Amino acid sequence: MTKVLDLLDNQEQQSRLLDLLDTQGCVFLEQVWVQNEQSNAPFTMDAHWINGQPQMNDISRLKYGIAARNSRAMMLGLDSTQTLLDRMSAALPSTNGEG
Repeated sequence: MTKVLDLLDNQEQQSRLLDLLDTQGCVFLEQVWVQNEQSNAPFTMDAHWINGQPQMNDISRLKYGIAARNSRAMMLGLDSTQTLLDRMSAALPSTNGEG
């Protein structure tokens, strides 16, 4: 990871890459959780690597002087009835279903 981050021109680009990787990881983690926990035929995939990836990204953020996102803690903080999309939409002003 650090080799890629070193190739980027500035901290903003580094932060955007880490944000993208965190976002992809969070979506994949939720997908695996839904497949494992909400279906009758569990998806046989261990999520250990993807569960640790956001933490590793926060370590990279620290190394490069970029603020941590704590996306792993955010994902673990979702209750069993809440989805990532619920959390994302709660951060937006209400649009009354219009978009």
